[in-house]
Amino acid sequence: MRLALYTAVTLPMFGYTLWRIMTEPIRPFDWWMLAIEALVLLFVGYEVSVTIVHQIQGKIRSKRLREIEKSLRSFLSSGIAIKNKVSRWTTTSTYDEEWVQSIKSWCIDVENYLDRQNSENAANEFRHVALLSQDQRQHLDDHGSIFHISGHMGDMFQLLSVRLENLHRIAQHCEDYF
Repeated sequence: MRLALYTAVTLPMFGYTLWRIMTEPIRPFDWWMLAIEALVLLFVGYEVSVTIVHQIQGKIRSKRLREIEKSLRSFLSSGIAIKNKVSRWTTTSTYDEEWVQSIKSWCIDVENYLDRQNSENAANEFRHVALLSQDQRQHLDDHGSIFHISGHMGDMFQLLSVRLENLHRIAQHCEDYF
C-alpha cells in the first residue's frame, strides 16, 4: 500500500521532469529535481524492500517456533505418559529400573533437542530443579486416589515432575527461548 502511494506521488513528478528535459531547454534546476526525485524513488524502494524482508523473516521465525512448540508438546506428552506409568505399589523396597531408565532417557532426549535448537536458556531452564517440594512426590492414580512415592523412585518421580513443569513453561513461552 505504501509503495503504491509513494510511487503515485513521486513517479508523475519524475516523469514530468524527464519530459521537460526532453522537450525544453535544460536548466540546472531540472537536473537537481531529477536527481532528488531519483533519490526519493531509491529511498522508497529501499524502505519497501526492508519491510518485505522483515515480513519474510517474521514468517520464517513463526514457522520455526510452531515446529519447536510442536516438538516440545510431543516431549511433554511422552513425559506425562512416563509419569503416569508409576505404580501405586511402588515403595522404598521395590524399584522399577525400566521406569527410572525411561525417565533418564527422556531427560537426555529433551536436553539434546534443546541443545540442537541452540537455545542455552531453554536447556538451562529445563535442567533447573531448585524448588522441590514433597507435593511433587504425590501422584493421582486412575481411581482418583492420591498416593505418596518414596525412596529413589520418589526422587526420580519428583525430578520428572519438575522437569515436566519446566518443559511446559518453555513450550508456553517458546518465543522467549528460541
